[in-house]
Amino acid sequence: MARSSTGRCSGGGRGSTPAEQRAQAAIAAATHRDGEAVPTGVRSARPLSSLWAGYGTITEVETDDEPSQLLIVKEVAPPPGSGVSHARKMRSYQIEAAFYQRVAPHLPPGAACHVPHCLGVHSTLDADSSSDAGGMQLVMSDLRQRFPNSCSSLDEQHARAALSWLAAFHAACWGADAERLGLWPEGCYWHLETRLEELADIGREGRALQAAAHELDHRLRQTPFRTLTHGDYKTANLLFGSGSDECAAYDFQYVGGGSGMKDVVYLFCSGLSARLLAQQEEVLLRHYHGQLIEGLRAAAGGGGSTGIADPAAAAEAVERYTYEAMLGDYRLALCDYVRFMAGWGFWGNTSWASTKARQFLGELGLTS
Repeated sequence: MARSSTGRCSGGGRGSTPAEQRAQAAIAAATHRDGEAVPTGVRSARPLSSLWAGYGTITEVETDDEPSQLLIVKEVAPPPGSGVSHARKMRSYQIEAAFYQRVAPHLPPGAACHVPHCLGVHSTLDADSSSDAGGMQLVMSDLRQRFPNSCSSLDEQHARAALSWLAAFHAACWGADAERLGLWPEGCYWHLETRLEELADIGREGRALQAAAHELDHRLRQTPFRTLTHGDYKTANLLFGSGSDECAAYDFQYVGGGSGMKDVVYLFCSGLSARLLAQQEEVLLRHYHGQLIEGLRAAAGGGGSTGIADPAAAAEAVERYTYEAMLGDYRLALCDYVRFMAGWGFWGNTSWASTKARQFLGELGLTS
């Protein structure tokens, strides 16, 4: 039987299952401190899902502590591989570990950007190996205790909560040096540098986006209003409180530097209906902007200082990042994301996104 370091039998004295044994081993590896593991035994373990492309598993765990804890164990066990896609996935898990170790502990405790509490990470990942890529164990608190609800398509109330999370997160990380923190220099999984194969695959209908791709990327990178982006801010990675006015997010594999509008655009295109956006697009954007400026004032004044945000950059943004300036980044980010979908495959709110991209390309002077 698997035992915790306190000597108690996991599973409450019964024979432990293979899932419980794996969870116990993962927790022991991830929480190893000064030669000893955190004394946590496993009462039960239930597999929740597999990671993308079979790169690992996610398991729900109940500990045998008093009182018991509900944890999430993310185990990365990559198959042998090579090429751009494999390297990107491998690097993404290293990025996620860096986020939980170097960013998450310093987010303002009173801010609206709730994330899992990380109990520990253990990684032997080797992104350069095609045969033995190692593995990673990441142990986190289970957000569903406080945020029990999920939504595949957001109504206005849930959309406001999701945008409030983004505004709080972007403000808390405004002007952060992503590379110094061990994150992607450019966040979000669709940025052009890593999606040149998809660019070449764009068909006739997307020729204008294909022609404008490098200029869109250049302008987005040159914006002076940079923060950390979540990088995969879709409804599948969000949870909501019972009152629908609080939101939490997880899955930080593509967190990195860039315009916060990339997260907003991705949320709009993947998680909101065309009807809601036709009626409330400006209202939602102004809600985000108002929340962002409020958070930036706190970061600039030191009230929300985390050691991540740059107070001087935050102060400058309070004065210069007007709603109109934000709209400029919004147009660029939306066209850039639709460029990726045009080569990779459309999903989500495709008709609205494509119509907007055509409109914005003209407004940006990027149509031939």
